[in-house]
Amino acid sequence: MFQKFKDMVLLSYAIPGVEEGEAMSTGTLTQAIDILIGGVGKVGKTTFIRTISQYTDNAHSDGWFTGQVQIDEGLDAHFIEPPATPYFDFHWQRDLIADADVHGMIVVCDSTRPDNFGEMIAILETIRAFHPDMPCVLAANKQDQTQAWSAEDIRVALGIPDSIPVMPCIATDLNSVGNVVVRVLEEIWRA
Repeated sequence: MFQKFKDMVLLSYAIPGVEEGEAMSTGTLTQAIDILIGGVGKVGKTTFIRTISQYTDNAHSDGWFTGQVQIDEGLDAHFIEPPATPYFDFHWQRDLIADADVHGMIVVCDSTRPDNFGEMIAILETIRAFHPDMPCVLAANKQDQTQAWSAEDIRVALGIPDSIPVMPCIATDLNSVGNVVVRVLEEIWRA
């Protein structure tokens, strides 16, 4: 099932913090790439993680939802979704992003709900304020719905800089989610 996803990942990139060939040649070292999955409530973050992950865990007492996929023998991607809040809490989001110790971030937005675009922009601006060099991708979810704004329309209308890739996404589709994950991995390896 995940072979196609594995084939999509360009393993010729250097893995940050690992000497070239070390992870593959020893067979004992597994490099974990931690990716925070953020966004406002009800945009498809949990579905995104469930679609791409081989293993998920929502048994954390503090409400965190996690997933994991093995990309290759020596490389795993860990997806981390913070607990949902009943309403958008800018202070909580700011503190979470400020303290984030991850390799990259994927912000998921519901491209059918432009009324939430302002909150999504606030998240992107907060990421850039605290982590200007953090690899970050915006996943414009629900692209399979007729009222969805295209990824390019979202970029242009909201003035999202080219340094933040905006990717079309359908959180229930493995290929679509895989494309977003591959893009954030490429951004991580370029950083």
